[in-house]
Amino acid sequence: MSEKDMNKEMAVTAEEAVRTAKEQFGITLDYSENSVKSVEEILTRIYKQLHPNVFKHLFGGRQEPITEQQLEEITHLWGAYIGEIIRKNHGGTWSEVQWPSEGMFTALKIGDDITVFPPNKVKKRLTFGDSDKVDFYYSALSMKIKEETGKVDSK
Repeated sequence: MSEKDMNKEMAVTAEEAVRTAKEQFGITLDYSENSVKSVEEILTRIYKQLHPNVFKHLFGGRQEPITEQQLEEITHLWGAYIGEIIRKNHGGTWSEVQWPSEGMFTALKIGDDITVFPPNKVKKRLTFGDSDKVDFYYSALSMKIKEETGKVDSK
């Protein structure tokens, strides 16, 4: 898929995340850096649903586990939104990256030296929980991008 097509696909997927946030979670997303905290709230709720044995007192028992395909769809949706926040605030181009023996990954290339994998980060968040929060990831990544591009706030 070309970069132009990939950028368009991820933008459309991010818009789907905005609709999903409103319809399923009652949360309004606006592509601001502050909305990353709202996505973290959504991912916390999803995590609790994915790991019902840990949170069975909240949900009244065990739910059926989701399939790997369903997990990929969830991570693609929310990863697209996080990536589009990065693109709107720091630039970047979506692409697919082949890793030896690992397969294809959706990546966002920012400038010449920074490549990030927002869908993979969302998957880690949904797998490992609070130790992989996306709001912390976004803050750290923003700082790194600003440092490497020389656009650090001088307060």
